Amino acid sequence: LLEASPEAVFGEISSLKAVEDTLYIFDMQHTKLVYKFTRSGNFIGKIGKKGRGPGEYINPTDFDVNPKNGEVSVHCWSAKKIFTYDSMGEFKRSFDCSGRFTSFAIAGSQIYCAKSYSMEEQDDLFWCFNNSGDIMFSGFSSSAYQKVNILSSRFGSPIYKSGEHLKYTISCCDTIFSVSEKKVTPFLIFNVSENIRSKLD
Repeated sequence: LLEASPEAVFGEISSLKAVEDTLYIFDMQHTKLVYKFTRSGNFIGKIGKKGRGPGEYINPTDFDVNPKNGEVSVHCWSAKKIFTYDSMGEFKRSFDCSGRFTSFAIAGSQIYCAKSYSMEEQDDLFWCFNNSGDIMFSGFSSSAYQKVNILSSRFGSPIYKSGEHLKYTISCCDTIFSVSEKKVTPFLIFNVSENIRSKLD
């Protein structure tokens, strides 16, 4: 059970992540904040603040935790920025990420950002940044990959993380991709016509 605290009131659990002995709960729809609890449910605090001031976010779409140093990063849709906070929720830095993303994940020294869908014909759906905000690579043109009406993740999270292993899906695409440093490769292809799945790695 979670501690009943006036500071820890949220409307829904949009995302929950467990890192060692800490639970992080994200409410994207109502309070638009990230909350931090112990594994036993004791409330620790909030990550950052909601607002338009320095170090504040207004429309967060996703968050992730760096297990190496406990830093928590939050993507803000309206500001097109990723804000990073220390383990106690104090603002440290931010960078412009050149787009609005539905999800992102921290793996190693890279930050991987993804759009689940784009209405623009020539728009890269997948981006990789370093911790300073420099673009390492981008790719997956919307015109090339939004073809097959399968694996619709338009309103979900297209990046799935298990430890340091990342998988990526694109709405209206028949492939799940495996993400590693500096490359994204096909992992699983769905053959819609014959209902066959083939694993590539």
